[in-house]
Amino acid sequence: LSGESPLIRSSLTLESATLGDQPLRFERDSVVVKNQALRLDLALRCGQSDEFVVIKGAVPFDPASDLNLQVESHGDALNALAALSGGNIKIQSGSSDLRLILRGSLNQPVANGFAVVSDGNITVGEQSVSRINAAMLFDFDRVELQRLEARVGSEGTLRGEGSIGLFQEQQVESPLTFALTKTKIRQTIVRFQADGTLIVKGALARPLIGGELTLSDGVITPRTGVLARARQGGLRAGL
Repeated sequence: LSGESPLIRSSLTLESATLGDQPLRFERDSVVVKNQALRLDLALRCGQSDEFVVIKGAVPFDPASDLNLQVESHGDALNALAALSGGNIKIQSGSSDLRLILRGSLNQPVANGFAVVSDGNITVGEQSVSRINAAMLFDFDRVELQRLEARVGSEGTLRGEGSIGLFQEQQVESPLTFALTKTKIRQTIVRFQADGTLIVKGALARPLIGGELTLSDGVITPRTGVLARARQGGLRAGL
C-alpha cells in the first residue's frame, strides 16, 4: 500500500544437504527479497573443509538491472569445487584464496578480483597433478592467468599464462597458452605422453582450443567386459 517493494526474509534450513557427494553446512543462511532483488548473505562449508565460502550481495530479478555479488574463500574452502566433479577430482593438499566481485548486469556481467592456488596436490581420475601454483586476475571482461606451474605425474610439467575473454571473446595481447613437457597422461583405458602447446582463444565460457601436441608411448587397454564380449562374438560391426 505504501508503494514500497514487498520484503521477504528467510533462512535456508536444509537437512542432509550435499554438494556432489559431500555434506554441505551453512554458517550464515540469510536470504532476503527486497527491491526486486534476491539479497544473499551465505557462508557455507563443504565436506571436511575448515574454511567457508562466503557469498554476499544482490542478484536482481531483472537481468538488465544492477548486479552486485561478492564471493570470497580462503584456505581449503575451494574443495567445494572438487565436490562438483562427482568424485573425479580429489584434493589431497594445498590452499587457495579467492575474492571475486561480480557487477554489471546478468545480461552483461563484469568481474573483478583474483584467485591464487599454493602448493596444490590433486588427482583427476587416475592422474596425479602436484606442486600446483597459480595466480589469476579477473579484470572486468577478461581473465588473466599470470602464472601456472604444476607437475603432472612423476616428471611431466604444465605451465600456463595469458589472457582470455570472460563471457565474450576479447582482443588480448597474449592469448591463454599452456605448455606441456613429458606429460604422461594416465586414465582408466589409455596412457600416453604429451608434449606441445595448447592455445585457448574465444571466451572462458566458450573456449576455442588450438595448438600442437605430440603424443607418444601410447597404450590403450580395453575394459575387461569389452574383451570378453569380443571373444564371445558379442561385438558386431556398427555397434
